[in-house]
Amino acid sequence: MKTNKFLAIFIVSLMLASVFFSAVIADEEQEVEDNTDSTESQEVQSQSANAQATNKKETKSIKQSIEERVTKKKELLERAKKVREDSREAFKTAKDELKEARQKLKDSKENFAQVKKELEKCKEIQSDTCKKSRKDAKSHSAKLVDGATEHIYRVLERASKAVENSDLSDDEKASTNAEISEKLEQINALRQTQGQIQTQSTVKEIKDAAKKVNEFWKANKEFVKENNAKITSAKLGGVIAKTQALKSKFDAKVAAFKSEGKDTTELESKIAAFNEKLSSAQALNEEVKALLSSVSSSDDKSSVMKQATSKTKDAHVQLKEAHSLLKELRNSIETQETLSASLQDSN
Repeated sequence: MKTNKFLAIFIVSLMLASVFFSAVIADEEQEVEDNTDSTESQEVQSQSANAQATNKKETKSIKQSIEERVTKKKELLERAKKVREDSREAFKTAKDELKEARQKLKDSKENFAQVKKELEKCKEIQSDTCKKSRKDAKSHSAKLVDGATEHIYRVLERASKAVENSDLSDDEKASTNAEISEKLEQINALRQTQGQIQTQSTVKEIKDAAKKVNEFWKANKEFVKENNAKITSAKLGGVIAKTQALKSKFDAKVAAFKSEGKDTTELESKIAAFNEKLSSAQALNEEVKALLSSVSSSDDKSSVMKQATSKTKDAHVQLKEAHSLLKELRNSIETQETLSASLQDSN
C-alpha cells in the first residue's frame, strides 16, 4: 500500500518536473524569439532610417541640381537679353551718327553750291572779293569731300549694326560683317586722308580725293543695298513664320468647332483667303532670296536689285492683307467661343 502511494507521488513529481522544464524551455525559446524579433526590428529600423537619409540626400541633390539649372537658365536669358539690348542700342547709335553725317553732307553741299554761284561771277576777275570766293570754294570743296567720306563710313557702320540686330543666320551675319569690316577699313583709310586736306591743298589734290571717294561709293553702293535687302527679307521671313504659327492655332479652333457640329463655313472661307495671301507673301519672299543670291554674279546688279525691291514691296502688301484677315478670323473665333459659352450657361 505504501509502495503504491510512493509510486504515485513519484509519478506526479515527474509530471510536475516535465511541466516545469517545458515552461522553462518555452520561456527560453520565447526570449530567444523576442531577442531575434528585437534584433530584426532594429535592423529594419536602421535600414529604414538609412533609406530615409539616402532619399533625403538624393532629394536634396535633385533639388539643388534643378535650382542650379534654373539659375543657369536665368543667367543665360539675362545675358541674351543684355546682348539684344546692347545690339539695339548700338544700332540706334549708328543710326543717329548716320543722321548727323547725312545732315553734315547736306550742309556741305548747300554751302558749296552757294560758293559756286559766287565763283561763277568771278570769271577772269581778280578782285579781293573773287580771291576770297576762290579760297572759300577750295575750303568748301574739301569739306564736301570730307562730309561724303564720313557719310559713307557711317552708312557702312550702320549696315554692320543692322546685320548684328537682324534675323539673318549666324553664318550669314559672320560672312556679311566680315565683308563690311573690310570695306570699313578701306573707307577709314580714305577718311584719314581727307582729314589731311586743308585749304592750302591744291585744287587737283581735292579733285583726286573726291574721285577716290566717288569710285569707292560707286563700287560699294549696290553691296549696301543688297545687304539691306537681305536683312529685310530675313525679317519678312520671320514675320511669315510667326504668322503661320498663329494660323495653326486657328486651324485647331475651327476643327474643334466643326467636331462639335457647328457651322464653320465662314471661318473656313476666311482661312482659305488668309492662306492664299500668306502663301503669296512667302513665295514672293523666296523669289527675293533667289534674286539676292544672284546679284553678285549678275552683269546688271542695279536691275536685279530693282526687281528684288519691287517683289519685297509686293510681299509686304500680301502679308499686310493676310494680317487683316487674321484679325477678322480672330474676332470671328472669339465671337463663336462667346456664343458657345453662353449656350452652355443657359443649359
